[in-house]
Amino acid sequence: MGKYKYIGDGVRDNETGSYIPNDPGNRHWREYLVWDGTTDPEFTQIELDNQSWDALRVERDALLTATDFMMTQDYYTDEMTTQEQTDVTNYRSELRDLPANTVDPTDPTWPTKPQIVIDNGI
Repeated sequence: MGKYKYIGDGVRDNETGSYIPNDPGNRHWREYLVWDGTTDPEFTQIELDNQSWDALRVERDALLTATDFMMTQDYYTDEMTTQEQTDVTNYRSELRDLPANTVDPTDPTWPTKPQIVIDNGI
């Protein structure tokens, strides 16, 4: 992989992951223009799709992490009703299964948050 990759009307710096727009006033764009290496071609559709799936998993993982405390023995048995336990367990299961049950990663159908999850600010 080269230092830069074409993306739209600019380039991505592969070392920092930052987007550099085609703007003569941008210092990074001027540095790119005098760079003497090879720029990788634009992202392929497969690369773009993989990025979408990765973004979906990152968001899903954040929701799972945010509800991890609800699965601890103290919280699960002492703070939640039997129905809330079932709701949270099912919600987390649906989150884990989300990638397998999603056709378009840019437009997933997120599981409905149980009220106790909402009440905890998640």
